[in-house]
Amino acid sequence: MLAFSRDDRRLVSGAVDRTVRTWNLRSGQSEVYAGFDGIVTEVELLADDRSILAVSSVGEVRLFEPRRAGRIVTDHAAPTTGLALSIDGRAASVDDRGRLRISDLDGRLLAEHPVPRAPHLHLATAPDGRSFAGLARAWVTVADGRHPDRAAPPATLLFGSFDAVASTRVELPAAALELAWLVDGSAVVVALVDGTTLQIDPTGALVERARFAAPATSLAVAPDGVWLALGSESGELRLVDLATGRHRDLEPHQERVTALAFSADASRLASGCADHTARLWRLQDGSFRGFDVGGHGVEQLAFSADGAELILLSGGETHLRRLNVETGAQLAPLAGPLGKLLGFTLAADGRRLLTHGADGAVRLIDLADGEGRTLTGHTQPITGTGFAAGGRTIVTLGLEGTLRVWPDDLPETMPELRAWLETAAPERDAK
Repeated sequence: MLAFSRDDRRLVSGAVDRTVRTWNLRSGQSEVYAGFDGIVTEVELLADDRSILAVSSVGEVRLFEPRRAGRIVTDHAAPTTGLALSIDGRAASVDDRGRLRISDLDGRLLAEHPVPRAPHLHLATAPDGRSFAGLARAWVTVADGRHPDRAAPPATLLFGSFDAVASTRVELPAAALELAWLVDGSAVVVALVDGTTLQIDPTGALVERARFAAPATSLAVAPDGVWLALGSESGELRLVDLATGRHRDLEPHQERVTALAFSADASRLASGCADHTARLWRLQDGSFRGFDVGGHGVEQLAFSADGAELILLSGGETHLRRLNVETGAQLAPLAGPLGKLLGFTLAADGRRLLTHGADGAVRLIDLADGEGRTLTGHTQPITGTGFAAGGRTIVTLGLEGTLRVWPDDLPETMPELRAWLETAAPERDAK
């Protein structure tokens, strides 16, 4: 099947290999869209001469939109590494020149606050979406992954809101590595390079939650607020009861713990290690199953919303791995952009995720079928991504300093798809 654009500059073809390909007839460049279960029997360019409608022999109807560069909300014109999104459509972004900006997603700058100048400033939104915390994370990246920078100066913890009120500052006794909010939003937990993990509230009150001989390199708070999980540089794993302060030590990993995540029902814990292994723990009895997941060490992991799958990012890879939680079987991977992946962000509804890479591209993936679209426009690696406006807007931050937004406006149901088609291509009804 073939279709030409009205200006005869583009050709779309559907094939028996279950793919759709677009061709630029001047440059010869092409793009491929895959994932069909049947042979492609019909392709059509819609009214914008860029969106593609394709139909397969088994009745699949799929819409492919062109890549879009996204609208720039703000441009720091300096390296930016921290992003936080509010519940009411505001964004906080921070650069290494010590400027914290509060913007709305329509592009209005609402406030700019000075903050301590530091590389690798990280922001984390509070559970209620109305405030955020931030600090510089003292990591050094080398050939075998990242390591704590013990020579880094003591960190400054920020507590801020998405308005004109300046952030409050809490001076910490050592450099910091990781940050997480308690479920009730009353305080944050911070892992320091001196081996201590502190609970800190906006008044500056400090409570020591744990102490290791080696720094805690990963932490996670259970969704029910009961447990704090900690993993250390030397492989130790510990669960701290946040109500009583008592702790349970789990069987340690052989090397640095690089990632931790709880399932939504807080019955399981996943841990990742620098030796490219991962474990799935049952918290009821402390038992686990271990897996070698390849790559150069686990960098990030998360459970799917239903707890049935574990999603993992291993260093140096261009895709996300998936494990069946019950059986441990490896599932079909999720493809990211062409370059090395740096991280991923799950939507609150658990149906989609964003992957971001070193090449400046972001890919939105539907977890039900693994399909996605690529969002390009950033010129340097992505340092933050998120969903806003109830999940209908995608927000991305690039190291080059631009904060961009995309509407996530693809139709999700067949009635919505038909309505979209009637608007985009009313001439179809006349055929």
